Amino acid sequence: MDVYKLSEAILKGGLRSTNYFNGRLLSAEALSDDQAANREAHRRLGRAIGAGIVWGLEVSKPTSGTPAGTTRVNVSAGVALSSGGDLLSLPDGAAVDLTRAAETSGASAGLFKLCEQPGASPVASSTGLYVLTIYPTSGFSGRAPSSGLSGTATGLAGCGSSYAVEGVQLRLVPLSQSDLGNDPLAGQIIQLLTRTTAPELSRLQNLLAQLCFGGVAQARLARDPLQRAAQGGGYTLLDTLRVNQTLDDCEVALALLHWGGQSLGFVEHLAVRHRLTAPVASGGWEFLIGDRRQSQAEAAFLQFQAQLAGLRSPSVGTRSVRATDYFAYLPPAGFLPTGATALDFSPDTFFAGLSVPRGGEGDSAPPEAAFIPAGRVEALIRASLAYPPIDLASGELIRLYKVSTSVADTPTQPYLIFTAGHMPDFTAPTLDLARFGSARFAPEL
Repeated sequence: MDVYKLSEAILKGGLRSTNYFNGRLLSAEALSDDQAANREAHRRLGRAIGAGIVWGLEVSKPTSGTPAGTTRVNVSAGVALSSGGDLLSLPDGAAVDLTRAAETSGASAGLFKLCEQPGASPVASSTGLYVLTIYPTSGFSGRAPSSGLSGTATGLAGCGSSYAVEGVQLRLVPLSQSDLGNDPLAGQIIQLLTRTTAPELSRLQNLLAQLCFGGVAQARLARDPLQRAAQGGGYTLLDTLRVNQTLDDCEVALALLHWGGQSLGFVEHLAVRHRLTAPVASGGWEFLIGDRRQSQAEAAFLQFQAQLAGLRSPSVGTRSVRATDYFAYLPPAGFLPTGATALDFSPDTFFAGLSVPRGGEGDSAPPEAAFIPAGRVEALIRASLAYPPIDLASGELIRLYKVSTSVADTPTQPYLIFTAGHMPDFTAPTLDLARFGSARFAPEL
C-alpha cells in the first residue's frame, strides 16, 4: 500500500482522459483514450449499482421451428449488468444453437480486452449440466475513407472500419463434479444426473436451484454466524464457479441446462438469475443482511412457482404429484393451485407423508387449512423471504392457509398457501404484521 500525505492528490488508478488545448494535434489514439475512459467510468458506475438482470434475457425451449438434428434455446431481449460493471444488452432476442460450434468470427474491435474470451465454449455433447452465460464483445461495421495520414510506410489513402460496435456473445460452461463443491446436496445431484423420469428430473432441478440460492447453506451458516462472518467468502454454486475461475466477472449466468445426451432435459433460468443487487459496503455479514440474500429469496420464490407451473401438464398427471417425489425442498412459503380439474394439484396427494394439519386422526386424514384475511397474504409472502427452505425429509410442520373471501370475491383459480412451521402463525389475532413490511402493506384486519 502506497503512503500519501494528508491532502495530497491520489491519482494512481484514476481515469485518464485526453486533455484538450488549442493547438494540440489530435490523433486517433488520443480520441480512443477518451472513449476508453468513458467506458471505464460507466463500468465503475455499473459496479456501484450492482450485478444482475435488469429485465428480460429469459431462456426457454423453442416450441417450434427447430431444424432436425439441432437443439436450440431462445433468449429473449433484455439487459444485464455483470459484476465487472459491463452493461450487456440483447435488443432483439436470439435463438442459440447448442449443438453446433461457432464459425470463425470477424476481428474484434478490442472494446472489452479483458472480457472477450472468458473461455472456450463447447457444444452440448455429453450428459451433464451446463451454464449458459452472456458476456460482452465488440466488432467492426461499415467502411470509412482514410485521408492517407495513417502513419503507415506507404502513406496511401485507403479505407478503415467506420464503427466499433459493442455487442454480446453466449457460451456454454460445462459443470464438473468439483464445481458442485462439498455441499451435501452435490451427492444427490450427481446420482440424479443420468435419470430420465419426470419426478427425478424435477428433484434434480429443485436441488440445483437450492445450490444456486444457497438457502440450505444459509440455514447452516446461521448456526455459527461469528465464525462465518470471520471467514467471509461465498456460499452459492455461482460463488464456487467464480472462485474456480469457471465463470468470469465479465459474464452473467442466464440459465442452467440439463443435457440428456441427445436432448435437453430441462432449462432452469430462474435459479441463476436475480434482480440488480447492491454490493456490500463491507464484507463478513453479507450472508445475513446483504441485499443479495433478499434478491436470492425473491428468486427462490419465483423459481418454485415456475417449476410448479411446469408440472401442470397432462403428461405429468398433476393430480398424482406428491411433493416428496418431485421436490427435496419447498420454499418457506408458496402458492399451490387446487381445484377439481386435471391440471390442479390434489392437496391430499401433494402433502402425503408430510407433517401438515389434518382434519382428523392419522396421516390418512385430509389436510386442513386455516383461514386468513386477504390483507395478510402479501405480508405473509414478504415475511417468508427471511426464512430458509423447508426440508421435506426433516418432518418439519407445514402450515396451510386458505384466504377468507366473500362469495362474490371467490378466486377464479382456487389455491392453498403453505408456509414453514417455524414462521409465525398468520391466523394469530395478536400477530404484529407491521414487523413484516412497511405501513403500505398493512393488512385488512
